[in-house]
Amino acid sequence: MATASLVLSVIALSACTAGGGTPDASSSGRAAITELTPAKNPDPQAISKAEALLQGNRVAEAARHRYLARCMAEAGEAWNPPSTPPPTIRGLAEPRPLSVAQARETGYTSAQSQESSGGRETGSAAFMGDPEQGAVTAELMGIKGSVGKDGCLGKSYAAVYGSAEDGMRVTGLLHSVLTPVVSLGVVNMDKGIDERWAACMESAGVKSAESPSRLAHQVLQENRAGGKELAVKDARCREEVDYEGAMTSSINAHLTSLFEQYGSDLTVLTEINQRGEQNAASIR
Repeated sequence: MATASLVLSVIALSACTAGGGTPDASSSGRAAITELTPAKNPDPQAISKAEALLQGNRVAEAARHRYLARCMAEAGEAWNPPSTPPPTIRGLAEPRPLSVAQARETGYTSAQSQESSGGRETGSAAFMGDPEQGAVTAELMGIKGSVGKDGCLGKSYAAVYGSAEDGMRVTGLLHSVLTPVVSLGVVNMDKGIDERWAACMESAGVKSAESPSRLAHQVLQENRAGGKELAVKDARCREEVDYEGAMTSSINAHLTSLFEQYGSDLTVLTEINQRGEQNAASIR
């Protein structure tokens, strides 16, 4: 499946850029998560439930960035807060949604090939902490992350969520868990969906189009002429074969498996988010 190679290449990258410590990409937990099979009885609300976890700490995160700004200023350095909203569950998967109206108006944009995961994280000692002072390690579903004990990052987690470990769990580590599961949902979609989409595109006069993801990447990377026209044809063919519906069904099935196998871990994350929201009021 043409989409698979693109999506799988994103899994390792997203784990390293999500923040919240440095995930251990070689852990047995990552292997277990990337081997999840789709649930036999998918929960149609699985994406919504995962979204609630991913977006459930916005108040807490706003407070954490206030803490970071103050901590970094005291260290004589600047902190640039996130300029884009946090990623959504659907935003973790490629291809990004593309309606006919959107294609007509803007064609392909960078939003069709990538989504920012947050603000700039500096590698300075003030931010990450002095390695010689030790690190705090956290784990979520077998995936591990660490952060310096005396850096502003670790301190911000502790100030908002009660401990640096819990802060890592509901931010970077959660992102590192959800990204490969969502990506698996794309990789394991109906195997004929790309073929049906490609046949539709060929009938529209576009030959050798392998998948929506590859087409969007190619148009953006090559700055190809007629990109808007291609995007419109792409969007129409996605509608014709119900590409979005196939993606949603498969992602729901894989997230359902995650909830079934790791439900207790996910319940703890909700409690951590609630604690973070309560503590946020005291951080000015």
